[in-house]
Amino acid sequence: MLRLVFLLLPLFIWANNGWNALHKAVYEEDIQKVQHALETEDIDSTTTAGLSSLHMSVKKRDLAMVKFLVDQGANIDAQDNKGFSVLYYAVLQNNIPIAKYLLTHKANPNLKNNIGNAPMHNIAYNSRFEMLELFIFFGANLKIKNAYGMRPYDFAQRKGNKGMMAELSQYEHNLK
Repeated sequence: MLRLVFLLLPLFIWANNGWNALHKAVYEEDIQKVQHALETEDIDSTTTAGLSSLHMSVKKRDLAMVKFLVDQGANIDAQDNKGFSVLYYAVLQNNIPIAKYLLTHKANPNLKNNIGNAPMHNIAYNSRFEMLELFIFFGANLKIKNAYGMRPYDFAQRKGNKGMMAELSQYEHNLK
């Protein structure tokens, strides 16, 4: 019985969350199935949560799939229902290779989610120094404010990340 539940669970998820054949193929990390699904599905179609196939490939940490979908014309700045961009998902995972690929292909480093947080807020809060350097190189706004008027520096300060606070201060000073 338990085995049957595990076999049917993915079908339930796909059927009840707005998944289509493309989402399923991306979830299965099968580029051939993705190619086939693209014959009938919109590359930027979303689930009920607003996840695009590109969001899903980033969540799966599948750089090959990310590259394939971008090459096929996927919206690199797609945002889910909470406003999280594809790039923001890469930051949440601290996935440098995917973030670098997306930024190299013109992903906007300053897109905000529904409460106004940009990826830089998460980078500062979690002291992700390598990600910080990458975002600065690609023009991220270090003084970007969320809906509450908080900058990335404020996030680092709130968490007590003195190293990140010093790094952000240094970069802000050098940008003047």
